[in-house]
Amino acid sequence: MAAKLIVPAVRALVAVRLVERYGMTQVEVARRLGTSQPAVSYYVHSKRGRALVEALTRDEVTQGLIDRLADLVYRGRSPEELHLVLCEICRRVRASGMLAQLARGRAIGRALAAELGGRPLKGSDE
Repeated sequence: MAAKLIVPAVRALVAVRLVERYGMTQVEVARRLGTSQPAVSYYVHSKRGRALVEALTRDEVTQGLIDRLADLVYRGRSPEELHLVLCEICRRVRASGMLAQLARGRAIGRALAAELGGRPLKGSDE
Protein backbone atom coordinates (compact mmCIF):
# COMPACT_ATOMS: atom_id res chain seq x y z
CA MET A 1 0.00 0.00 0.00
CA ALA A 2 2.70 2.49 0.97
CA ALA A 3 4.61 1.79 -2.25
CA LYS A 4 1.56 2.92 -4.25
CA LEU A 5 1.99 6.34 -2.67
CA ILE A 6 5.77 6.50 -2.52
CA VAL A 7 6.69 5.32 -6.03
CA PRO A 8 4.78 8.06 -7.94
CA ALA A 9 6.28 10.76 -5.73
CA VAL A 10 9.79 9.34 -6.18
CA ARG A 11 9.18 9.05 -9.94
CA ALA A 12 8.17 12.72 -9.98
CA LEU A 13 11.32 13.83 -8.18
CA VAL A 14 13.55 11.66 -10.38
CA ALA A 15 11.86 13.05 -13.51
CA VAL A 16 12.49 16.61 -12.37
CA ARG A 17 16.15 15.86 -11.67
CA LEU A 18 16.65 14.18 -15.04
CA VAL A 19 15.18 17.19 -16.84
CA GLU A 20 16.81 19.92 -14.74
CA ARG A 21 20.20 18.44 -13.82
CA TYR A 22 20.91 16.21 -16.79
CA GLY A 23 19.13 18.20 -19.50
CA MET A 24 17.10 15.24 -20.69
CA THR A 25 13.93 15.84 -22.69
CA GLN A 26 10.58 14.82 -21.25
CA VAL A 27 10.30 12.15 -23.94
CA GLU A 28 13.69 10.67 -22.93
CA VAL A 29 12.71 10.76 -19.25
CA ALA A 30 9.37 9.09 -20.00
CA ARG A 31 11.10 6.30 -21.89
CA ARG A 32 13.63 5.70 -19.11
CA LEU A 33 10.98 5.75 -16.36
CA GLY A 34 8.47 3.66 -18.28
CA THR A 35 5.80 6.33 -18.23
CA SER A 36 4.29 8.82 -20.69
CA GLN A 37 5.59 12.24 -21.71
CA PRO A 38 2.39 13.92 -20.42
CA ALA A 39 2.99 12.28 -17.02
CA VAL A 40 6.54 13.65 -16.98
CA SER A 41 5.15 17.08 -17.85
CA TYR A 42 2.81 16.85 -14.88
CA TYR A 43 5.72 15.85 -12.64
CA VAL A 44 7.93 18.69 -13.87
CA HIS A 45 5.14 21.22 -13.35
CA SER A 46 4.26 19.83 -9.87
CA LYS A 47 0.75 18.74 -10.79
CA ARG A 48 1.00 15.18 -9.45
CA GLY A 49 1.78 13.83 -5.99
CA ARG A 50 2.42 17.27 -4.52
CA ALA A 51 1.90 16.48 -0.83
CA LEU A 52 4.27 13.52 -0.64
CA VAL A 53 6.77 15.18 -3.00
CA GLU A 54 6.97 18.12 -0.61
CA ALA A 55 7.43 15.77 2.35
CA LEU A 56 10.20 13.87 0.55
CA THR A 57 12.04 17.09 -0.29
CA ARG A 58 12.19 18.02 3.39
CA ASP A 59 14.17 14.89 4.30
CA GLU A 60 17.88 15.20 3.50
CA VAL A 61 18.61 11.46 3.57
CA THR A 62 15.71 10.71 1.23
CA GLN A 63 16.89 13.49 -1.09
CA GLY A 64 20.31 11.87 -1.26
CA LEU A 65 18.76 8.53 -2.16
CA ILE A 66 16.59 10.15 -4.84
CA ASP A 67 19.67 11.89 -6.27
CA ARG A 68 21.42 8.52 -6.38
CA LEU A 69 18.42 6.93 -8.11
CA ALA A 70 18.27 9.72 -10.71
CA ASP A 71 21.97 9.27 -11.42
CA LEU A 72 21.52 5.53 -11.89
CA VAL A 73 18.60 6.11 -14.25
CA TYR A 74 20.64 8.65 -16.20
CA ARG A 75 23.57 6.23 -16.51
CA GLY A 76 21.23 3.46 -17.71
CA ARG A 77 21.92 1.08 -14.84
CA SER A 78 20.12 -2.26 -14.50
CA PRO A 79 16.54 -2.50 -13.22
CA GLU A 80 17.81 -4.60 -10.31
CA GLU A 81 20.13 -1.79 -9.22
CA LEU A 82 17.30 0.75 -9.51
CA HIS A 83 14.95 -1.46 -7.50
CA LEU A 84 17.47 -1.76 -4.67
CA VAL A 85 17.67 2.01 -4.30
CA LEU A 86 13.89 2.37 -4.62
CA CYS A 87 13.44 -0.20 -1.85
CA GLU A 88 15.88 1.74 0.30
CA ILE A 89 13.83 4.92 -0.29
CA CYS A 90 10.60 3.12 0.67
CA ARG A 91 12.19 1.80 3.87
CA ARG A 92 13.41 5.31 4.72
CA VAL A 93 10.00 6.86 4.13
CA ARG A 94 8.24 4.22 6.22
CA ALA A 95 10.77 4.50 9.05
CA SER A 96 10.57 8.30 9.10
CA GLY A 97 6.80 8.34 9.63
CA MET A 98 6.21 10.69 6.66
CA LEU A 99 3.16 8.78 5.46
CA ALA A 100 1.57 8.81 8.90
CA GLN A 101 2.16 12.55 9.19
CA LEU A 102 0.55 13.15 5.80
CA ALA A 103 -2.42 10.98 6.72
CA ARG A 104 -2.91 12.89 9.98
CA GLY A 105 -2.67 16.19 8.11
CA ARG A 106 -5.28 15.11 5.59
CA ALA A 107 -7.59 13.88 8.33
CA ILE A 108 -7.29 17.23 10.09
CA GLY A 109 -7.90 19.03 6.79
CA ARG A 110 -11.07 17.01 6.16
CA ALA A 111 -12.31 17.67 9.71
CA LEU A 112 -11.75 21.40 9.31
CA ALA A 113 -13.47 21.39 5.92
CA ALA A 114 -16.47 19.65 7.49
CA GLU A 115 -16.60 22.32 10.20
CA LEU A 116 -16.54 24.99 7.49
CA GLY A 117 -19.61 23.48 5.88
CA GLY A 118 -17.79 21.14 3.54
CA ARG A 119 -15.97 23.89 1.67
CA PRO A 120 -12.46 22.86 0.59
CA LEU A 121 -9.58 24.61 2.28
CA LYS A 122 -7.42 26.92 0.20
CA GLY A 123 -4.26 25.14 -0.89
CA SER A 124 -5.75 21.74 -0.15
CA ASP A 125 -4.92 19.06 -2.68
CA GLU A 126 -8.10 17.15 -1.90
